[in-house]
Amino acid sequence: MVNNKVILMGRLTRDAKIMDSKGEDAGKMATFSLAVDKMRKKQEPGNDADAENNAYFIRCIGFDRNAEFLEKFGKQGVKFAVEGHLSTGSYEKNGMKIPTVDVVVENIQFCESKGNGAKVEETVDVPT
Repeated sequence: MVNNKVILMGRLTRDAKIMDSKGEDAGKMATFSLAVDKMRKKQEPGNDADAENNAYFIRCIGFDRNAEFLEKFGKQGVKFAVEGHLSTGSYEKNGMKIPTVDVVVENIQFCESKGNGAKVEETVDVPT
């Protein structure tokens, strides 16, 4: 059996974009990008070559309850842990097919308390 499971922790690069999904199971859909720090080797003293901010920017999509949660709390800079699975797709630009990889969110949780810089106005049960 092959598993398709992704677990990430990072900060939203901008406020989550909320829209109504289409189709027979119409509901809410949230798209956002998560900045996830790259793992890097320990810096040697006096070597600032790797001092720049290195991060992966991961595209994510949440539906229904997760989208409602992100609509309320998905603000730029807030740190979240995201659990989900990879989904591939593509779009066409200038006659070329561009492949995409997104994380479809199955579960999302806060990773900071109010006092750590995240401006969260209330506590909620995280959707599962």
